[in-house]
Amino acid sequence: MVGFPDKEKISLKEGDKVKIIYTGIVRETYPSQIDAIKIEKVNE
Repeated sequence: MVGFPDKEKISLKEGDKVKIIYTGIVRETYPSQIDAIKIEKVNE
């Protein structure tokens, strides 16, 4: 699970590939959670 950065505008659908830059902290929960700094859709 990823928390989106404030004011981040990105349109994603299931199956899209993304690049996520995050704080480095992974919470010990199920599912694991991170706080994203930036999310970019990857075009392959």
